[in-house]
Amino acid sequence: MAEVEIKGVQYLTTRLGVMKAWHVARKIFPYLVSTAAMARVAQDVALGHDVAPEKFEGALKTVADSISGMSTGDWNYVMNICLGAVRRRDPATGNLRPVIQLSGSPEEEGNLLFESEWDCSVPIALTMEVANSDVVPFLPGLMSSLLGLRPTNGLAGEPMMASSASLTASSTS
Repeated sequence: MAEVEIKGVQYLTTRLGVMKAWHVARKIFPYLVSTAAMARVAQDVALGHDVAPEKFEGALKTVADSISGMSTGDWNYVMNICLGAVRRRDPATGNLRPVIQLSGSPEEEGNLLFESEWDCSVPIALTMEVANSDVVPFLPGLMSSLLGLRPTNGLAGEPMMASSASLTASSTS
């Protein structure tokens, strides 16, 4: 659990279950990959390097294309599941209340319980808060697993390709 303050209001985020985190990860993975070029541009700027406008525009377009390419159902799923892990602390009483209510499938639009108090940035920030704490940290390990790599070979610290024999041997020792 983590507490976060957004626009003067306290929120508590709880952990996503493994299966929910997995499904959120696979839906946002194309977006996360698209941010790599933008991260490189930001790093260049932070280091004081000149960045050609075309490079910045190209990186921004890649992110924008990724965002606009996600289906409404996928966006609803990601936001609904992540916002389902958030509770809003009532400023007057300190009580915690859910921020969203689902009446159907997670791919359908959920009912934001504090929409009258929010602009678009609040649910997006809360969604990113949950994704950054529960989904993004396990992606490097996930990629190694999907590529069939074991963590390291113990000598040079480099990943080794896993074979069924090595996986069987390591799981029985």
